[in-house]
Amino acid sequence: MKTCARIDEKLLFQLFKKRSNAMDWFMCFITSLGNCSKIWIVFSLYYWISKERQITKGILLSLLLTIIGNNLIIKSLCMRKRPCDKYKDIKMLIKRPIGSSFPSGHAATSFACAMSIVAYDLRFGSIALVLATLIAISRVYLFVHFPSDVLAGILSGITFGLIGIRIL
Repeated sequence: MKTCARIDEKLLFQLFKKRSNAMDWFMCFITSLGNCSKIWIVFSLYYWISKERQITKGILLSLLLTIIGNNLIIKSLCMRKRPCDKYKDIKMLIKRPIGSSFPSGHAATSFACAMSIVAYDLRFGSIALVLATLIAISRVYLFVHFPSDVLAGILSGITFGLIGIRIL
């Protein structure tokens, strides 16, 4: 376990050393798209307006499953401290999030929704996967998640996304 924690912290600080003004702005913007799943709601509205009801249902069901399974159940069981809570001397670029760090909710909801889009629309699905990946990376860059939080969130999101697709 200590080896994993060391790798986590090493990766976290390697990314931290890459900070620049341009990247700071970009990562703050990217992570804001994942706040309250804004970008995924926009995608679902686009598909609703386009009369692609199955895709809309897939996104919203995957999002709901992930919020319940990842954000409410798994996070409350793990209660891992965030890097910004462990290293309080690091200057924060965004508001310090509340709640457990493990697994990343931004990564989970992003990958769950991206999986739903990929299942029905490969063209926009590939864009959604790139966006989900950027949102996930931004969480480590912004010092609010360890890399393992994000990896667990990605795996959780893919799982809940596939469950949502299977249900539909």
